Amino acid sequence: MERKPIKIFGNWKDGYAIDLHSISSEYVGDNEYGYSTFDTTRSILGELLYKLNIHTIKR
Repeated sequence: MERKPIKIFGNWKDGYAIDLHSISSEYVGDNEYGYSTFDTTRSILGELLYKLNIHTIKR
């Protein structure tokens, strides 16, 4: 997987983006609790970060 980091500017010393997180996201409807749900397509790296985040939160 070859990536070409893009330099990003903001309120930090140095920053780079290495990939998009989400490629597309389509509203599906509200769940039984009234929260919006989406059918999201993520990049390979975005999916890995999503799974890492969900795994970390469930601990």
